[in-house]
Amino acid sequence: MLILLNKLPDMRSRLPMLEKALADYHAGRYYSTVLVLLAAMDGFVNDTDKQNGRKNLNSRDAADMVPWDSVASHHLGLSHAHNTFNTGTYKTVTSETTELLRNGILHGMIVNFDNDIVATKAWNRLFAVVDWAKARQKQANPPKPKLTPTSSDITRQALEHSDRRRRLDAWQQHEHTISSNVDEHTDIDRACLDFLQRWQDRQ
Repeated sequence: MLILLNKLPDMRSRLPMLEKALADYHAGRYYSTVLVLLAAMDGFVNDTDKQNGRKNLNSRDAADMVPWDSVASHHLGLSHAHNTFNTGTYKTVTSETTELLRNGILHGMIVNFDNDIVATKAWNRLFAVVDWAKARQKQANPPKPKLTPTSSDITRQALEHSDRRRRLDAWQQHEHTISSNVDEHTDIDRACLDFLQRWQDRQ
């Protein structure tokens, strides 16, 4: 699961902690998983979108968390959950919560979040944030548009295609014996031997 995150430069430095968070999750130490993932998300978002200013996750509004070409942009996706995620908590809550409330948890106001539901939501949110970051990178570096071929390009391609077709139609199957005398090798012999050697070497 975590190996996919290695492709993101800004996430690589956080992978050792994420691996520990995953081990804690499997061991039932959900409180640890939640705290590590929240910290990792904050730092990752701060690093990954430098062109739009350094801002961690909680300082971004919901509209800023809409990836332009991602499943996370669904109306019930990342931006929808962001308002709940950033909900302020102004007094200590001792009852068990099943919501991933970033501010209340990190500021010590929500004290009973040690359960698999909150930890699983933290993992889900981490990967949604990664999806958002990938979309932001694509948006910042869009692929170059393909040039519309000119009439001369189309004519040239048609002539090349016609020439290839003519050569293929003119080709006839035949057997060729390579001489055992290297000095007598023709261009065809050398081309065949080079091809077979590369095939054998899996080049």
